[in-house]
Amino acid sequence: MMIEEEPNGKAMKLVAPYLHYILGGIFMLCGAASTANAIDTAPYLAQWLQQPTVQIGETLVESQELRNFYAAQDYQSVWTDAQGLTPRAIQALNVIANAGADGLNPEIYKLSSIRALAALSASDADTILRNHLSLELLMSNAIMHYASDMNSGFAHHQWNTGKESTTVNEQLALLQQAAANPNTTEFLASLAPKTQEYIALKKV
Repeated sequence: MMIEEEPNGKAMKLVAPYLHYILGGIFMLCGAASTANAIDTAPYLAQWLQQPTVQIGETLVESQELRNFYAAQDYQSVWTDAQGLTPRAIQALNVIANAGADGLNPEIYKLSSIRALAALSASDADTILRNHLSLELLMSNAIMHYASDMNSGFAHHQWNTGKESTTVNEQLALLQQAAANPNTTEFLASLAPKTQEYIALKKV
């Protein structure tokens, strides 16, 4: 897998022009639809996350928190399978889609990008694998930041949560809790502020 460095020397973009040669034999045997599950995607995910940032389309994903998260998961996928997003991931995405009710813009979490990528169909092995890994990282990034914003009352200072912005370690902990909870939707809903100010604003 090749790594291209952007002109500014900071953003690293991962590309895999020769990945289909590596996966070719498996792809021929197992078929396009199951390629992401036919191989162990963990080494590829680990390689992507070795870089400071991963550029997925127009989205730049910081790797530090996600690297720590996936290292604890042996770099196994959490939100995706051979069919794309898992039912649990789709439910979490629906929660994020309704973030406007809490004064948050769903596009902060790249909602449209995730949905567009999930809707793509591909027939070649390298594109299937790249889409799988991209969806996985975008979902983790979205859930982590949404959970962080809800937990700290980011949207409205008048929610009066008394909390500061979450630290890197706190963001990682929230992502870990979301992944460990069998009902991710319920967990995300539980992060809503409990203050009277928030409850009153929700009634407006």
